[in-house]
Amino acid sequence: MSTKPKIHILGTGGTIANITGNYISAADFVPIDALLDLAPDEVTSHGELSLTEITHLNSGALTPEVWFDLHDEIMQRSSSNNPPDGFVITHGSNTSEETAYFLNLVLKTEIPVIVTAAQRNIGKLGSEGFKNLYDSIRVASSPDSVGKGVLFVANEEIHHARDVTKLAASRPDAWRSPNFGRLGDIFDEVRFYRTSTRASTVKTEFDISDCTTSDFPLLDIQIVYS
Repeated sequence: MSTKPKIHILGTGGTIANITGNYISAADFVPIDALLDLAPDEVTSHGELSLTEITHLNSGALTPEVWFDLHDEIMQRSSSNNPPDGFVITHGSNTSEETAYFLNLVLKTEIPVIVTAAQRNIGKLGSEGFKNLYDSIRVASSPDSVGKGVLFVANEEIHHARDVTKLAASRPDAWRSPNFGRLGDIFDEVRFYRTSTRASTVKTEFDISDCTTSDFPLLDIQIVYS
């Protein structure tokens, strides 16, 4: 029997799965199984990995339906007889913080859920996607990640979904937690320095198990220039 941690990876596309340098259609992104086939052995050998393809699109094209699909897949697997030890979501960078925060509010599990992204597509010089994926698998595998809410991992840093924001368009160190700072780092081991005390996942009042996207209010935004 394998003693490796069981990590379930959910793919949604984004630069981390981009092979063309274009971001127009699904053909520009590889599905999650193809992404793992391209990954170095060190990435895929750290855990006992299973995969679910949610979609593979530019993150700007993701909709609340994708959020619900992620929620439902994670909750179904969390409540199964053989739940994974952690989840990793590969995501486009531009809306990764929104997805992470939404899931942090509505997921009802203490199993680690890690969102990760990349700024440089596969094959581009300096591409950091596989390193971020590897670090995310390590954080998802860590017992210290249990019960900390949804986390975001990139550039060897661990951020809480409530705090993290993207501050640069193309730099690999684009993500920061301006008000409170990161939770930890990933070096030779996963190191946490603090824990967020704000309500997350099982401790929030939000439950969407009986909801659909049509239950969400439609907000019209008027942009005014001056």
